[in-house]
Amino acid sequence: KHAHAFDGKLHLLSGQLRELQDWQAFAAIPKLGELCAAMEKLAATDLPPLQKADSVRELQNQWRAIKPPTGKQAQALWDRFKLAGDKAWEPCAAYFDKEKAQRAFNLQQRQAICEALEQFYSAQDWSKADWKAVARILDKAKQEFHDFHPVERGEEKGIRARFDAALGAINGKLLAEQQANEER
Repeated sequence: KHAHAFDGKLHLLSGQLRELQDWQAFAAIPKLGELCAAMEKLAATDLPPLQKADSVRELQNQWRAIKPPTGKQAQALWDRFKLAGDKAWEPCAAYFDKEKAQRAFNLQQRQAICEALEQFYSAQDWSKADWKAVARILDKAKQEFHDFHPVERGEEKGIRARFDAALGAINGKLLAEQQANEER
């Protein structure tokens, strides 16, 4: 009984909704076309990868802000925009892959430094240590550890803690020897 009372209102509102969607498409389609052209132009330009990545992201944010309508024309524009975006992103992806490989290499080198310090600590006869050489090893290890930067953010704390522990153990022996010398 109650549903029939709202049928007329629902029919009227449905018509208004379709009209608004038509106007939305009418306003959005040219803007989406402009974004497609901008992305295609960006794909053809030779910018540094980080700058190009920022530009790609900005155009994608503008696309999302328009809230594209549904329909074949909007889908065709999306396909065009996506294709141009993928093409524009290719040099960025290569750059980011290279950066990721560099961070992985740096992590491996830092792990090797930690391992070398740990082995040095356990293999050293501390009663007969060459303390000047130990100090040089510590300085060299600090410099090399710093040189192999950056690493993945998630790995930074763990490898830093391992390095600090290995360095601290050796440095503790060095400080104990210095203190013993001062007391003598």
